[in-house]
Amino acid sequence: LGGITDVSRKILAILYDQPFDKPKMSVGETVAKTMLEFGIPAALEKYETLKSENQGKYSFKEMDMNNIGYQLVGLGKVTEAIEIFKLNVGAYPNSANTFDSLAEAYMTRGNKKQAIKYYKITLEKLPGDVTTNNNLKERIKTGATENIKKMLNEQR
Repeated sequence: LGGITDVSRKILAILYDQPFDKPKMSVGETVAKTMLEFGIPAALEKYETLKSENQGKYSFKEMDMNNIGYQLVGLGKVTEAIEIFKLNVGAYPNSANTFDSLAEAYMTRGNKKQAIKYYKITLEKLPGDVTTNNNLKERIKTGATENIKKMLNEQR
């Protein structure tokens, strides 16, 4: 919702002839487009280039990258989504949500070992995650715990 509020403020600033900052482009959209057109290595290189050279022009928000990852999963591009989620984990290593998303993508791909690994990291990160609200923390905890149990039962 923070993005919506930010957009609303900028619209009000325009309407009342006040100064405003131009919205930044989503790095997630740019990286995903590069990934779909030129492959994973080119997208990873693009991300690093944008991060080092264009911080002021692009938004590097956690949820932007997460949303792109889930869009890729929805398109059946799970391998590409995993790479996006890995970038997000690297950018936000204290966020339980980024690890949860990566775990879910591995589970979707059928890689139970990696999914369980990242769900366990998710559960370890939750108590110290100051960026995630308590409601989402509880949903993440419940989902991760249930998914671990389910995958462990399937392995028996």
